[in-house]
Amino acid sequence: MKNNKYLAAVIATIVVIAYYLLYVYIAVCMPDIPMVFRVVLTLIAVVLIVMMIKTLKDRINEIKKGEDDDISKY
Repeated sequence: MKNNKYLAAVIATIVVIAYYLLYVYIAVCMPDIPMVFRVVLTLIAVVLIVMMIKTLKDRINEIKKGEDDDISKY
């Protein structure tokens, strides 16, 4: 059962990161956008990707500890 939870967390992270990478690709390839905005958009996406990876690590640690249901804490 835990493998499904790992798999769900990993797939969700991969989907979101792929979205951010597509966002960066589109922003970089558009010729009308000034270079400053391209750099800023890329940096924002990189920060969001790093945050997603950290969130995935935290979720994997929670699953290992047996905290399956985060919502029950609130």
